[in-house]
Parts: sequence; structure tokens; C-alpha cells
Amino acid sequence: LVKAWNEAQTFYRATSKNNDETSIDYETFMRLNVRLDLIMDEIEAQQAQTPPQKEEKVEEAGEDVESFFRSEFKKLTNGGRLLRLDMLLDWQEIADLISEGVVSQQQVTRLFEGLPREPMGIPSTVLGITEDSFVYFNNMLDVLLDAKSPQKSSSSGAVASRAAATPMQLISEPARPM
Repeated sequence: LVKAWNEAQTFYRATSKNNDETSIDYETFMRLNVRLDLIMDEIEAQQAQTPPQKEEKVEEAGEDVESFFRSEFKKLTNGGRLLRLDMLLDWQEIADLISEGVVSQQQVTRLFEGLPREPMGIPSTVLGITEDSFVYFNNMLDVLLDAKSPQKSSSSGAVASRAAATPMQLISEPARPM
């Protein structure tokens, strides 16, 4: 930017009778804006060449997480099509979160009940979630955990926790049949 400004001032001094070091005329201002636009285009072109590698890594990480949850679903259901709530609560990942007090069993149950469920057989009193719903459940759980994680206070640098981490819909909304 400094280089572009110096070029504009040099042009102004060369074409003008005024030797003012701190100002430029309208024509020089327009040339400066064109030059700045070209500089911005060059920067955007350079940035467009490097980020695809980073985006690919982010996409791969997202695919890795999703494939992890899909493989866990297959383990939990022994290759079955649906996962019951009791199976989910027995999953070591959830059991650890509950035992550590990070989430409550009620929160997990509410998240589970908020998902589309299907009957698991005859009689159809037992409902389960599909593999896609299990992945979605884990994404919602991740959001919940992010909301519960301590936040840095900008003024003092101390750790402050949020009071209400569970979305109100999960606490106050009654269960509805699907």
C-alpha cells in the first residue's frame, strides 16, 4: 500500500505544478484506486492457489469423524439397521461423558428423542435411530459440548462457564411421537 501511495505521489508531482507532498488530485486518486484493485486481485489469486490444500484437509478430517461414527454405529448395532437408546447409553463414549458429568443422561435422552426414530420390530414399541441419525446425534452432542466448554473472559483472562448449555427446546419441549 505504501508503495502504491508513493507511486501515486510521484505521478502527481510529475504531472502537476503543485509540489504538495501530502495530497493528490482526482486523476491520481483514480489511478491509485485502479492500482489498489490490481494489488487486491493479485493477493486473491495467491490465496486462491494455497487454500485448496487446507480445505481438503478439513474435508478429510470431517470425513474421518463421520466415518468413525459410522463404524461405531456398526459396532454398537452388530451390523444392524437401528440403534436403541439403551445401546447408545451403553456406548463407552457416552458412558464416559455421563460419568465425568460433562452431560447428563437426561440430556442424552432428550437429544435421542429429538431424532427421527423408527420401530425396531414387532411389536413396534421400541424405537431406534438410523446410522445417519446417529451421525447427526453426535454432531448435536458436539455442539452441546462446545456450548458447555469454558469460555475465556476477554477482560480478565479468567475462565467463565456458561449457565445454560442445553438448548431450551431440549429441556422444555415435551416428547412428541414421530
